[in-house]
Amino acid sequence: MVNKQTNNNFLYIFIAITSIIVILDQLTKILIKQTKPTLQFLFLNIHYSTNTGAGFGIFQNSSFLLGILSLIFVIALILYYPKIPKTKIYQIVSALLLGGAIGNMIDRLIRREVIDFIATSFWPSFNVADAAISISAIIIIILLIKEETMPDSKIDIKKTKTKK
Repeated sequence: MVNKQTNNNFLYIFIAITSIIVILDQLTKILIKQTKPTLQFLFLNIHYSTNTGAGFGIFQNSSFLLGILSLIFVIALILYYPKIPKTKIYQIVSALLLGGAIGNMIDRLIRREVIDFIATSFWPSFNVADAAISISAIIIIILLIKEETMPDSKIDIKKTKTKK
């Protein structure tokens, strides 16, 4: 059983990481939009671009619809929060996912396009929110594989839930 103070600590971690991702995402997008840099670092390019669709160029010109779907996802994740295991890894991964979703949702609903600015020769342009979402997805997949292939290393969800 997790005590109330521990629950509060996890909630603070969750809110802090979510907020940091949203703020960092929006500040970098504002900076990139205002300066429109063209920089290159080894395989990484920094330049202003926009996307009215989803990842990999799908659903072009659907920003508002994708924004509404993002809003539904954000609300669902917030409502689901009490069921997220009270462990650092699950709190961090969930916060990265929520922060990324909020960051791109803001773009879609307010700007009607997502600002991207990080590009490589082998991956489509992306931003801080996209990176947070991708990192969280990769970690979730790793956790699921680890739990599937190494049952002894499973995080006991029952021990991490709070009493109602």
